[in-house]
Amino acid sequence: MSDAKARTYVCSIERFDFILPLVVCEHVLQILAPLSELLQAKDSDLIEAMKETKAVYAVIQNERNDDMVWDALYASAVDFAATIDVEPSSPRCAHRQTLRANTPANSIDVYWKRSVFFPFYDHVLQELDDRLLGCSERFIAQYLIPSNLGQLTDNRVNALYEAFKADIPVSMAVFHTEVKRWITRWSLEDEENMPSSLQDTLHSVNPDLYPNIFTVLSVLISMPVSTASAERSFSVMRRVKSYMRSTMSTERLSALAMLHAHKDMPVDYEAVVKEFAQGKSRRLVFLFNNKESQ
Repeated sequence: MSDAKARTYVCSIERFDFILPLVVCEHVLQILAPLSELLQAKDSDLIEAMKETKAVYAVIQNERNDDMVWDALYASAVDFAATIDVEPSSPRCAHRQTLRANTPANSIDVYWKRSVFFPFYDHVLQELDDRLLGCSERFIAQYLIPSNLGQLTDNRVNALYEAFKADIPVSMAVFHTEVKRWITRWSLEDEENMPSSLQDTLHSVNPDLYPNIFTVLSVLISMPVSTASAERSFSVMRRVKSYMRSTMSTERLSALAMLHAHKDMPVDYEAVVKEFAQGKSRRLVFLFNNKESQ
């Protein structure tokens, strides 16, 4: 990095309009961090995530309306700015402003409260509501997992039907009957044979016998609550498709990415060698060598 570019970055950082938003973001992200980690887990519990989301939403909503929170954040930003000799300041308010928001304020702290604190808190609350709380009724479908059926009440079945009514072409009475059969079907199984994850449940449900439950679970499994899974896939592709493998085909890239992403799944090596050897006659040596080694 050149000295001129480093100097530009330093001048941009050592400004009060950078320090104060940084302090506000740090405070809000500390509240969101546990929820974010919960949502990024591979075996994320959506019901527990919704409970935590409601708690986080209430905390942020209360802080947004509490002047003492803003006063503490502003004082923290002023103290931090004083360590690098930066004085609190705000942009000049013009009568006719067209290039930026001309927030009216009679003091520096009021200006930053109206232009940074309130908009940022409102944005976070809106995102929590749109991405998570707005879909909370659909997440009730997690109670259809056999290990959670003991918590599935009639009221939750009603709420589940209302949430998926557009995807279920039957009446509520028919859906209730299907759910009762689903509960009875798993009550006859041993606990160790009950699926405990959404993916395992979807594999075990018969779409001919339980078409509506299969539809509900299919919709739920296609509703990612975060981008963590997609980001993991891109990370896998970056590790698999290196500069030494830049000419591999799409089929091989997809296969290697699946193997890398799901490396915890058991693999039948004999079946792999057999299928590979049967592809071409010159590969049969792999099959014979494998038998000899046994």
